[in-house]
Amino acid sequence: MITQSLFKQNSGFYTGLVLGGFGLSPLVTAPFIKALLSNVSLHQ
Repeated sequence: MITQSLFKQNSGFYTGLVLGGFGLSPLVTAPFIKALLSNVSLHQ
């Protein structure tokens, strides 16, 4: 990964931060997208 080559001393920590960000991003984006779809009325 790019973070491992940029941060050689604590590469595992920074890799964990990146992967944690990918894992937690649906918790942030899901409510926003749900509100957006309900306001634009694009229901299934």
